[in-house]
Amino acid sequence: MKNKNLFDEKIQLILLGVLRTFLGFIFIWAFFDKTFGLGFATPKGSAWINGVSPTAGYLSNLIGTFSNFFSQFSGLFAIDLIFMAGLFVIGLCQVRKCLRSFVYDSYVSFSISNKE
Repeated sequence: MKNKNLFDEKIQLILLGVLRTFLGFIFIWAFFDKTFGLGFATPKGSAWINGVSPTAGYLSNLIGTFSNFFSQFSGLFAIDLIFMAGLFVIGLCQVRKCLRSFVYDSYVSFSISNKE
């Protein structure tokens, strides 16, 4: 007799996929909020499209060993671009992987069940 866990493996994978998708949407939301100032964490006047640096808030207020080194990067366009691209790409990859897995797995299981 098999040892049954609290959740079987398929339910665990589904829950991890949902968690990963939500995490991806958090990164995408942060990207759009910092870009357009949607009012959640970034006030409407402090958006990136209004000329405010999305990295200036935390890179200019650092305390610690490397604070002088990282503070000099505050407000640079290249750093802002890398930061914003990172937010968007991480979120997109998280969501895309889960949606692709869900669609692919559904298609494969549908195809297999129709062949029998």
